[in-house]
Amino acid sequence: MQEVTIDNSTNFANSIFIEAIEVLDKSIHKFLNDIELFNQFVNENKIQNAQSTFHNMILELENFLPLLVLLKSNLKEYKSLTALIKEFNAFEINVLENLKKILVARENNDLILLCDLLQYEMKDSFDSWQKETLQKLYHHTLDINEK
Repeated sequence: MQEVTIDNSTNFANSIFIEAIEVLDKSIHKFLNDIELFNQFVNENKIQNAQSTFHNMILELENFLPLLVLLKSNLKEYKSLTALIKEFNAFEINVLENLKKILVARENNDLILLCDLLQYEMKDSFDSWQKETLQKLYHHTLDINEK
């Protein structure tokens, strides 16, 4: 009887884990779209629209980062995921370092630097992390559920 409880709780935990991955994936899609929208508004000199979009991106990051930390902390239970934990750490450090630069650029009203940081630092980082690390994690979690 005890084994069933463990299996059920593991399946439940993994289903929550998969849901968290899917929320992160959607959040990244929205963030990447907002970067494109922000750059478009700046290029069209629609500064109020750009500011509103930037505000939305910051709110999205405020929701994204705690979920990222939560997922990473749960990965430590799986010794087979050590490489993914390193990828999570590198991504988290990269995002936080770039976020500092972005906030300074925003504070200085340097829209050109802001566009460049978003497009060439954040977008590239989020895009590659989503396509590589997040997908590996998703498939690993599915493999655990199938066992």
